[in-house]
Amino acid sequence: MRIAYLYHSGFALQFEKISVVIDYYSPGTSQPGLVDVLTDSSRKLYVLSSHGHADHFDTQILGFERTHGDTAYVLSRDIAAVIGTTPANVVYIGDGESYDDGDIKIQAFGSTDEGVSFLIHADGKSVFHAGDLNNWHWNEEATPEESALYEANYLAELEKIAACATSVDVAMFPVDPRLGKDFSRGAEQFVAKIKTAHFIPMHFGARYGTANSAKQAVERHGASFHEIHCKGHVLDI
Repeated sequence: MRIAYLYHSGFALQFEKISVVIDYYSPGTSQPGLVDVLTDSSRKLYVLSSHGHADHFDTQILGFERTHGDTAYVLSRDIAAVIGTTPANVVYIGDGESYDDGDIKIQAFGSTDEGVSFLIHADGKSVFHAGDLNNWHWNEEATPEESALYEANYLAELEKIAACATSVDVAMFPVDPRLGKDFSRGAEQFVAKIKTAHFIPMHFGARYGTANSAKQAVERHGASFHEIHCKGHVLDI
């Protein structure tokens, strides 16, 4: 499996028979990694968006099929209001729902913000993309009571995911520097609860150094942490 980091929470994945683009939003389709997927007509393309926030969804993705051809869209239900008329190759899913066409299975779980998180099964691999699921505790701004509530909501969601998947091959998960000194807390809780073979940070904008500094905390729980250094960074897993 080849994984190309696009930007922020965006990734392009190449499995043996299919390709998957998740949460693309950065303008332009010429960035490394995305071009490889869009011009590879040998693999069917699946385009996923976890929710309609501007840093996770761009209507530009609806034009990917003009470049690639055989393309299916699996989008969070809240995006329907953004798109309006639903194209024939768009499927909306919400928390607890799934999409399965034989080549890929996508299970939607909840979020602690908007939309959904995704558990993807393809080629015998399991890949979790958190979307905006995280322990958004904001400890340096919120009251202790507010932070405790945010954390309780997050941990409850983790329990739901763990009931369906005790382990994953790959997890793409937020390590957002805006959360301050505890920015990797949600990621640590995820890998402690769900056995993760490979961990890839996301949702950090251009603050690569801070995101990669979560490595020790994540690897303490047995996951292999993959540092990201630039747009188009490619990982072979």
